Amino acid sequence: MKLPTTLAAIAFSLAGATAFGQPQAAAILARAQADFLKVDSEPVPGLQSTMSCLQSNAAAVAVARAEDRYLWQYRKGYCGLFGALVNGSSETFQAAARDFTDTHTNWPKKTVTRPPAGLRALAMVARLEQGRMVDNHPDSQKEFEAIVNDPNCQPTPLMSTVFCNSLVDVSRVWLGWFAWRRNAYDQAAQALEKTPAAALSLWVRAKLAQDQKRPDEAASLYQKAVAASQQTGKSANPDLIALLGPKIETSVIQYQAGLLEYSRQRYDAAIGYFDSSLKASPSNSYAIFLRARSKEALRLNQPALADYVLAAQTARANNDTSWSVGQAFFQRGMLFYQMKDYVRAEGEFATAMTARLT
Repeated sequence: MKLPTTLAAIAFSLAGATAFGQPQAAAILARAQADFLKVDSEPVPGLQSTMSCLQSNAAAVAVARAEDRYLWQYRKGYCGLFGALVNGSSETFQAAARDFTDTHTNWPKKTVTRPPAGLRALAMVARLEQGRMVDNHPDSQKEFEAIVNDPNCQPTPLMSTVFCNSLVDVSRVWLGWFAWRRNAYDQAAQALEKTPAAALSLWVRAKLAQDQKRPDEAASLYQKAVAASQQTGKSANPDLIALLGPKIETSVIQYQAGLLEYSRQRYDAAIGYFDSSLKASPSNSYAIFLRARSKEALRLNQPALADYVLAAQTARANNDTSWSVGQAFFQRGMLFYQMKDYVRAEGEFATAMTARLT
């Protein structure tokens, strides 16, 4: 990944251990340094290298001089965080968050520079576990706001100014995500101004353009948001926002794009987006229903009839009460009625009357 770091302090710690006749400690520190550099050199660190790094730096924490211990604590958390991104382990995420917090707490009192803002950002990123633990940390938004409002990024033994500034940008994306969750799209767009190429930024701008009745612009932005989200998953060298920012599901963006195209009566495009979304989220029964409506509008009657049944079955299987399932049977009844198949039409209308129908 090549995240810039300052290793002078580590070299000093190694030299100190050797000078004071601690060859075993020096060997442990050297191994921890080598493991960390290996993780640092990988575009996307693998699980084996991150776990080896975590273990060797845990050993380094135990033997390092007291004034140097925070450096190894940080590297232990760093390797743990990137390992957790691979295996999704909640325990490893939270252990990394504790390591970053301990690094901040144990910051040397004699050091002129303050702990960098990026350190606090890493602690919050680890704590939230790509967003799935957000409800467990109600103050996380305020913490990211504090980081963005005081982006202290002087170079330190932990990280370079460049890396720290990138972590501040990651914090801005998280603030945009919090605003997006509240449907506060104007606030989200403001938070994401400095990261215009991020998938979330493009998605928010698409939603704003849609709400402001600029459908052509919205459609273009949705397309770019889908492409950016897909590229994030495929890239061999993703940027820091893609790695440490909130997890954005491409299927959700595709669903929103499908809704827009359906409202524009561009049914072929809507079907394409719904198809793509449903591959990843097959339980979205309303997407199936709107795909059926789109097929019906294109006079693809038999595929539409099949999708109406699938939409109702999927909704019932998942206890989805977000839409009127009876509408699917009603639409089937209308199609059979138009086909002059009155017996089957009557059966569908009867089913619609006993189902949820607004």
